[in-house]
Amino acid sequence: MNWSAPQKLLGTDYTFSALAQQAADGGALGVSGYYSGRVYDPTVVPNGNGTLTLLFAGYGTPKPLPTTGSVIGTNPAALYTVPAASAADYRTILSVTLRPHWSK
Repeated sequence: MNWSAPQKLLGTDYTFSALAQQAADGGALGVSGYYSGRVYDPTVVPNGNGTLTLLFAGYGTPKPLPTTGSVIGTNPAALYTVPAASAADYRTILSVTLRPHWSK
């Protein structure tokens, strides 16, 4: 088997740039917005057919969950104001099926 260096899957972004962008333009929330505040180590579970299932969880904001109207972020020029309905209100779980790629 050949192994490669681990790549960052998702991580915290205390600028909350994806959340701020979504609030500004009303478009779809980028995937990093669901995990910008807190992330948890992924779990990989083998399936009976040779594939793996990766489970990964996180929150859009740090703990404790901010109240509506809270202003958060590390970039003073682009702070994020938490709206009444926010992706930060719940834990987001990502589930991905991984299929092996065998190189010769």
